[in-house]
Amino acid sequence: MANLVSDTSVTKLYVATFNRAPDSAGLDYWVNSSDLDLAGIAASFFDQQETQQTYPAETTNRDFISSVYQNLFNRSPDNEGWDYWEDQLDQGALTRDVFIQAIIDGAEAETGDPDDAAILANKTEVGLYYAENGLSDSEQAKEVMAQVNSESATVISAKNTISELAAANTIINNQLLQFSRIESGIDSSNLLSLGDTPGVSLESDEYWTDNNITFGFNQIIPDEYTDPDLELNLTGWSPISEAAEQVARTAITELQTFSQLTLSEDNSGNADIRFNALPLEDASGFAYYPSTDPVGGDIFLDSATMSSEDYQPGTFAYHTLVHELSHALGLKHPFEDPNRIATDLDNNDYTVMSYTEAKNLRISINYDPEDLSIGASYSWSAMPPSYSILDIATLQAIYGANTASETGNNTYSLSFSDYTYLTIWDAGGEDTIDITTTTGNSDIDLRSGELSSVDVNSLDQQIAEKLAELDSMRAPDFSIFITSAYQDEANNLYTGENNLAIAYGVWIENVLTGSGDDTVRDNGVNNNIQTGAGNDLIQLFDGGFDTVDGGSGSDTVQLDEASSQVTINNQGDGNYLLIGQNFSAQLTGIETLTFTDTTMQLG
Repeated sequence: MANLVSDTSVTKLYVATFNRAPDSAGLDYWVNSSDLDLAGIAASFFDQQETQQTYPAETTNRDFISSVYQNLFNRSPDNEGWDYWEDQLDQGALTRDVFIQAIIDGAEAETGDPDDAAILANKTEVGLYYAENGLSDSEQAKEVMAQVNSESATVISAKNTISELAAANTIINNQLLQFSRIESGIDSSNLLSLGDTPGVSLESDEYWTDNNITFGFNQIIPDEYTDPDLELNLTGWSPISEAAEQVARTAITELQTFSQLTLSEDNSGNADIRFNALPLEDASGFAYYPSTDPVGGDIFLDSATMSSEDYQPGTFAYHTLVHELSHALGLKHPFEDPNRIATDLDNNDYTVMSYTEAKNLRISINYDPEDLSIGASYSWSAMPPSYSILDIATLQAIYGANTASETGNNTYSLSFSDYTYLTIWDAGGEDTIDITTTTGNSDIDLRSGELSSVDVNSLDQQIAEKLAELDSMRAPDFSIFITSAYQDEANNLYTGENNLAIAYGVWIENVLTGSGDDTVRDNGVNNNIQTGAGNDLIQLFDGGFDTVDGGSGSDTVQLDEASSQVTINNQGDGNYLLIGQNFSAQLTGIETLTFTDTTMQLG
């Protein structure tokens, strides 16, 4: 019987090991989900953090025996028992988990002490009642158990206390859940419509009237290109390369993930959008807006950049193809009349249609240890490899949003070493931004239509890292050269700033950050925010029922409410429940709360 797993048998293990009632979730796990017998559960208890904290490595067998007796029977063992069990443990005849079960079995045997049996039965009854009421606070579970002895009156008193705690817990849970918000799809109210700022700055007013569009790759010059009215210089015309074709197909596939456009390949020469190559001196490409004209929607790319290397993600040629394809779908330059865009939005962080690069430049330092020479070269190879946030929003305003794409539980990752930009379109599911491997500081805004910065490495950090690398190679002192090489292009070099965007209408629920000093701002649904190491700031401004784990470091939760409007419930073990006027939150590992009127230290 002793090896049978039941709520009762596992409760006794909790009492013996911790002198507390089992928490509801823990009891359910061991009884229903662990697939262990009772002996296995008892052994597994000693792998748990709580057990290791209760009985650190320096705990002697004698002290351990005393603790178990106090937990079970509110007394110390007699000298004869103490000596026997201590010898058994010292000799290795018993392990501590087996000892615990032996003491429980002995108390319940016919030859056991009736008073011990009564206390154990009472504690078991109280422990089960605590778990059955759905309570999980380990400190409360200890306080409840401390009331119990062999008298039946102590059981009644402890159960009354548990009932009061359960009622209070129900009230708290109801208050927490009143702000709970879970969304299964997109936030359609946050999508841009035609004419909305700032997307209107990309609207050309020339669009395809049918969402079913064909595209193709011209292999010969179409007759209509020779029309003198077009003034096309066809000298040097050629088909685009296979590498460029593959990028075009990739860009078209991505386009269909966020819009309601359907594009099918047609190489008969009669496609709506046709790709060509020309030698271009003053441009990297050009395209015609959608129209019924013979060249409407057609695209011309510079034939000088057609290699596989030219068309790697992040290169200027790749970026140009996406730019010209967007023209062919009806997007204009944001700096053109009418409806010029605000200056601070006129860059590639926001739209591939801008002529203003953001931090899209990469630097290469070339050191030759043979002749001790050093040089620096730059390349525009950290360009956005796809559509940026305003491009997606405007194309959706024109052709509709794809609300059936990426509806599962997706995870998105990014780091400085990727030298890239990511815009997330996700139409449903419970989604996560996972940047746990990053070491630089990150600033994550979970609201749709906003930019974030992941794993930022400032120029000073990059300079210091490069100098350390050269020092490890025992290079001469190139500090002046290296500093100048980076500072000369300070406005353009990639740092990770604004490298992540959440498209308009998208809900991202969870974020897991790395070891930097990170900032995370919530959105209006329930968020699970875990900020790992570092001194982090979590801003709970937009509602929902958020779960926050600050991890290690000194972490702060900032609230957009006055302290008088927020109820704080200390749950013990570093856990707090907050209930405000417009939000609720469960906090772990948070040292500081800031309100609109004051700051409070927790713990």
